[in-house]
Amino acid sequence: MDQVLTDDGPSTEHLIDINAAGEGGHVHVVDSNFREKDVQTDSQAERREREEAQKLEQTKRAAEKKKAAAEQKAADVKAKARQEKEKAKENVKKHPVMFANGIITAFGAIGVGYLGYTKHKAGELNWKLAFAGIGGIAAFSLLDGFVSRQLASRKSEQD
Repeated sequence: MDQVLTDDGPSTEHLIDINAAGEGGHVHVVDSNFREKDVQTDSQAERREREEAQKLEQTKRAAEKKKAAAEQKAADVKAKARQEKEKAKENVKKHPVMFANGIITAFGAIGVGYLGYTKHKAGELNWKLAFAGIGGIAAFSLLDGFVSRQLASRKSEQD
């Protein structure tokens, strides 16, 4: 009869570093509390160092890609702003009357606003004065539109 003998004594398998074959194939005995340690073998420590180096390299590459993308986007925005600026300059050259109208209208709005504010502060602003101001603006706009149309038609005749 063949019988298998079992030994239920304390196991010693956890005391052997089986990953140490890179050091000439020798078996190394390790501390008895090695399972409680975060890094249990030299090869495990080396593997973790390699993984950390790979993660660091991946993070660097990702950061470089993001930086390059941000720089490209900034360059695109600058180029578009430059194009818009050139376009605006060209429009001013093509339509100087419209440009002048914009400036006149802006200064007119500032002036009417200031006069309205001073009248309000003095307590002299009433509906009659407000409608007179609106009528003045409307009359100026009609006159300005008529003059602008005449100037634009003369310019187109000259071209």
